Amino acid sequence: MQNSLRYFKIGVMLAILAGIASAGQNCSFALTTAIQETALNMGATPFGSAIIMWPGFLSCSFIPYSSYMIYLSIKNHTCQNYINNQSIKHFLFAFFMSIFWYVSLLCYSKATQLIGGLGPVIGWPLFMIMILITSTFWGWRYKEWAGASNKVKRALWSGLGFLMLSMILLGLCSTFT
Repeated sequence: MQNSLRYFKIGVMLAILAGIASAGQNCSFALTTAIQETALNMGATPFGSAIIMWPGFLSCSFIPYSSYMIYLSIKNHTCQNYINNQSIKHFLFAFFMSIFWYVSLLCYSKATQLIGGLGPVIGWPLFMIMILITSTFWGWRYKEWAGASNKVKRALWSGLGFLMLSMILLGLCSTFT
C-alpha cells in the first residue's frame, strides 16, 4: 500500500510536469513566426509556412523518446513483444494514430495562423481542451471509466464542464482583440 501511494504521488507529479512542459511545444511554435514569415517571403504557401517548424521540432523530440523506448525494450527483454500474432494490427493502429496526431498539429498550425497575433495564445488551450474532451469521450465509449466510483465520475464531469466553460471564455476573450 505504501509503495502504491508513493508511485501515485510520483505519477501525479510527473503528469503535472508533463502538462507544464507540453507548453514548450506551443512556445517553440510561437517563437518561430520569423521563420514562418521568411518562408512566406521565399515563396512558401501560407499552409506550408504555418507548418514549417514541425519537422525539425518533431525530429529533435523523436530522438530521446525512441532512444528511451529502445533502452527499456532491451533492459526489460521485451523486444519479442513487437512480433506476435497481433503485431500487424497494432502497427497499423499506431500508424493511423500517428497520422491523426500529425494532422491535428497541421490543423492547429493553420488555425493559429488564421486567428492572427493571438493564435498561439488562444489556439493552444483550445487544442489541448479538445484533446482532453475527445480522449475522454473515447475512453467513456470503450468503458475505461466503468470501474470508477461515482465520486470520480462526478469529478470527471465537473472537470469537463470547466474545460468547456474555459473554451467559451477563450472564444469570448478572443473577440476583444
